[in-house]
Amino acid sequence: MPEINLMAVDISSGQEQQPVTCTTSLNRYGSDIGEVRFNGVRGRVVSWSPNTIVATVPYGATTGELFITTARSATRYTYSTFTVLGGTWTPP
Repeated sequence: MPEINLMAVDISSGQEQQPVTCTTSLNRYGSDIGEVRFNGVRGRVVSWSPNTIVATVPYGATTGELFITTARSATRYTYSTFTVLGGTWTPP
């Protein structure tokens, strides 16, 4: 599976259930929903478009690699380290 580091993330750390927006240029994510993982734990995809994905930090996630696997091309987009903070996120 090709691995490409072409992702920008709106925050580099967050709490469980906090939404995280991942973007790329050139519409690389595709329109079919793939998956987002936080150090191996699958997050809930809130929205998915060819260049922007919003997913929530899942319960049980720990600090480590954040990555997206696309549905069609099975390309993996990585973001080096996402820090999971203690507690559960509460919307403002």
